[in-house]
Parts: sequence; C-alpha cells; structure tokens
Amino acid sequence: MCADIITELPTTGPPDPATLLAVLERWRRFWTTRHDGLNREEQLGLVGELWLLLEWLPRLTPRAISSWQGPLRGRHDFVSETLSIEVKTTAANTGAVVHRITRLDQLEEPGQGQLYLLSLRAVADPLGAHSLDTLTRRARRAATAAGATCAALLDDRLRAAGITPSDEGRYTDPLSVAQQELYRVEDNFPRLTSASFPSGLPAGVVDVTYSLDTSACGPWLISNRPQSSLLEAIA
Repeated sequence: MCADIITELPTTGPPDPATLLAVLERWRRFWTTRHDGLNREEQLGLVGELWLLLEWLPRLTPRAISSWQGPLRGRHDFVSETLSIEVKTTAANTGAVVHRITRLDQLEEPGQGQLYLLSLRAVADPLGAHSLDTLTRRARRAATAAGATCAALLDDRLRAAGITPSDEGRYTDPLSVAQQELYRVEDNFPRLTSASFPSGLPAGVVDVTYSLDTSACGPWLISNRPQSSLLEAIA
C-alpha cells in the first residue's frame, strides 16, 4: 500500500490529500475481497477476458471497463449498446477447441446488438510470455494511463473477480495463447438456446449445459487474430 501511495503522489510540489484518500479507498475495496484465491477454471476465464481487453480492443477506456460484465456474473462477458461478446478459454493443448456452455441463454442474442464469441486456447508453456499475473499488471498500467476513473473501474472489476494487490506474484504460471478466433453468433450457429425448447424444458430438467466444438463454427469465423476495429464499439 505504501508503494502504491508513493507511486501516485506527485514527485514535486506539495502532496495532494485527495490522491492519498483515493489510494486508501482503492485498498479498502480490495481488503473487502475474498482471499481464498481463484481456482483453475476461474483463472482461465479471467485470462480470456483480460486478453480481450488488452489485445482485441484499440485502447482501454472507462467505457470498455464498464462494458466488462464477466466479473459481475453478467449473461455475456462484455455488453454494449451495439454488440456483446462471450469469451471462452480452454487450456487443452491438443485436439479440437471445445468450450463448455453453462447456460441456455449464454449464446442467446442480447437484448440489442450483435453477439460475438471469442474463443481462446491458452496453454501452459514454460517459455510463454503471459500469465494471469502479467496480464493483470498490464491492465492496471493501461488503466492508470487512461486516468483515475478508468483505474478505479478496473479495480472494482478485479475485486469482483477475486483479484487483490496482495495476489501479485501468485498467478505466475506461464502460458501462451496458441489460438484465438472471433465468431459472429447468428442464425444457424451451433448452439442451444431457450428457442431450442419451444415448449420449455422437459419436466424435471432444471438446466442444460453442453459442449461446443468450434471446428464446426468455420462459416461464422470473423478473424483469427486481433483486429481492434472489429470491437471498436466496446472501447
């Protein structure tokens, strides 16, 4: 916390009490976060969402952070007025990329705009340049550069996801993003939704999960490399 205060205070001139209070408030929010750590699935999910923020968007802005609904358990991970994005990440390093869809409405059209699916294969790699720890630090640096509002919004989202400053150095397993594909989810895209059961789920069935093999999604592929212009509306 002291290092954070020193970094934030101006190097010349009198210290600003408002800056000190902002840093203390940020740490107060972190101290109210759970400390039992993220399981492997949660880590992988957060890697994917941070990857979209850092690699697929043209810049990190308050609007981009506000659209990030994954840590808040939103139906889709990113939501804006014109498009929504669901991010799925697998750690399987061989075979087809298969994602677990946990809810019938997860690949259902949003209330407004177009739905996209970002599919990532993030594999353990001793020589990998990335980790959850490095992605988190990159996001914090980018948010700080974008201003206090953006930094505060990112702090809130990371707290909701279960990440605190004390976790720095905790999630350092190196990985590489071996595959990334953006799909447009529209008519005939392979999926199950509530419309797949026009009469409702059979009696006694309370929920449905299924696995999506992205090798069947080729006709809906938009890009297999980051292109910031595609998701400009989020930023």
